[in-house]
Amino acid sequence: MWHYRDFVFGELPCIVTFVSVEVNGQQNIMTASGMFVSDAPPLIAVSISKESTTHRLIPKAKEFVVNIASTDQVDLAEKLGAIHGESIDKLKKFKIPTEPASVIRSTMITNCFANLECKLIHSIKEGNYILYIGKVVAHKIRPRLKPLIWFENHYFRLGKKLA
Repeated sequence: MWHYRDFVFGELPCIVTFVSVEVNGQQNIMTASGMFVSDAPPLIAVSISKESTTHRLIPKAKEFVVNIASTDQVDLAEKLGAIHGESIDKLKKFKIPTEPASVIRSTMITNCFANLECKLIHSIKEGNYILYIGKVVAHKIRPRLKPLIWFENHYFRLGKKLA
């Protein structure tokens, strides 16, 4: 069996995102890979394990928030990436500051570089993951902060402008 680090995926940088979802009083937050899909309409995709609590909640909620982590949130990223399971309320356990979204019901994480409120428009099942595509219906950006980057099993901030 191959490991993603043995393939090109381990050599590609990506933004660090926290996907949060809430439905019928149940909520979850997890780290996930996110990527831009379209700007007209504004679409973003997140890849979520079929084994995760978040995967069970997104289809019920029909919405989610993609919270793009800031460089101030390395500790939170490490904690959320290490803990899994329905029996743990990660928002309470780690005392994660939240704020209400402006359009959807799911909670946003405070002090992220950006919060993208998404309505679920499509899901694609492939392998042991599901790709959820959301239409961004509202957003909040904090330009004074910088996005957190994951590359070669480490966290980075954006560096030198080349052109």
